[in-house]
Amino acid sequence: TVKTIGSFAFAECRQLKSVSLGEGVTEIGNNAFDSCSALETVNFPAALSSIGNYVFKNCNSIKNISVSSDNQCFATDSNGALYTKDYGELIRYPAGNSGTEYTVNSNTKNIREYAFYGCNNLQSVVLPDALEKIGDYAFADTALKIVRIPDKITVCDNAFSNTNTDEFHIGKGVLQSNNFSSFITAKFTVSENNPYFSADEQGVLYNKDKTVLIRFPVRSNITEYEIPDSVKEIGTKAFNAANKLAVVIIPKSVEKIGSNAFSSMKLSFIGYMGTQDEWNAVDKKISTSISVFTDYGNCSGSCGENLSWRYDEAADVLIIDGSGEMESNASFNDYGWYSFKDKMKFVEIADGVTSVGANAFAGCTELGEAYLGSGIKSIGENAFAGCTGLANVTLMSDSFTADNTFSGNNANLTFIVKKSNSAAADFAAKQGAKLITVEYSELDDDNNVISFGGETVVY
Repeated sequence: TVKTIGSFAFAECRQLKSVSLGEGVTEIGNNAFDSCSALETVNFPAALSSIGNYVFKNCNSIKNISVSSDNQCFATDSNGALYTKDYGELIRYPAGNSGTEYTVNSNTKNIREYAFYGCNNLQSVVLPDALEKIGDYAFADTALKIVRIPDKITVCDNAFSNTNTDEFHIGKGVLQSNNFSSFITAKFTVSENNPYFSADEQGVLYNKDKTVLIRFPVRSNITEYEIPDSVKEIGTKAFNAANKLAVVIIPKSVEKIGSNAFSSMKLSFIGYMGTQDEWNAVDKKISTSISVFTDYGNCSGSCGENLSWRYDEAADVLIIDGSGEMESNASFNDYGWYSFKDKMKFVEIADGVTSVGANAFAGCTELGEAYLGSGIKSIGENAFAGCTGLANVTLMSDSFTADNTFSGNNANLTFIVKKSNSAAADFAAKQGAKLITVEYSELDDDNNVISFGGETVVY
């Protein structure tokens, strides 16, 4: 006698395993079996003519849905997927099906909301060319490897929310979608003929002219990403959950950064290519805990009231000139040369410089040699900490203080000091480092002699 199954009628009946509806049932309301987590089989009668939305939402154990062959409104295929009779709309794929691949019927124009929700066994779903619309959360929480959106389709905003894919391809005729914030993929690709979207070689999704960065592929292995200077806006949640990404470099062209653009990630710092004043003028909503380094990428700058630095990119050499104290910052990424951290091979500090700042070169693993001029009176804490490639340090000063300056360095670290410089020799001994003493003697205006240990003479 039952004709209607009301909305939420069996919702959260978590022990329910099987449902067989009487021949009189013609209508099933919205969410009728929502969250029936143990439900495995469902049988629909011939009289059924209406199925509401989200009927099998969170029913991830369903293995088969069957419909009477006499039903004039609905049908199921050999995989137990529920369609309208003409296969024009796919209503629900059985999430408990053990199959890893599925091809949607070639006549299907619409995939309903939550149709593939929670289908964790599926790795490949082939979508037909006839498809025009994908409903909200249709593929949410699936395990698809590659998603290829056909041409001439409307992708609803949350259709692929939390879907872990290796590649997400957007066809040439995608009509609309403006929310990719929850897409989890290793790479976006876009048809060249798509009028709305584009992607770069690293799989980052942009609008067509690359003035808006829409979504970074959060499953990629990219650790440092430089945004092109065509970009004016970084979208809401653009980099959200990109946990492998350590450094983002932002050009001066960016005028706006959306809310939560850098949330839920392990970002070391942001390098901004403009000045501090230009950064202050950007319309942004980002966490104040993220370190932002302005003037990023510059090859020269100031590092003290009367000190300047310049970086020779051809030779990977940093030279610090002038007279007076170097700025002592809280961490290495506050220094202007931080952008060359993984390239710097040689550091030369002029004789007029009186101090080396704390953490000044910490973590420069490619740094092989450093020259510290005769004017150095203090070397800041951890100034060269973690410089694992550092082989030679020349110490010209005969009176200086230092604290944990070379912690975590190369076991073969060698100090080169004047033979008469007992302070530098004592310091080297305390570091457990090797020592070379050098004696300089002037012969005439044209020749100088450097004697290493009295045995080797170099002209």
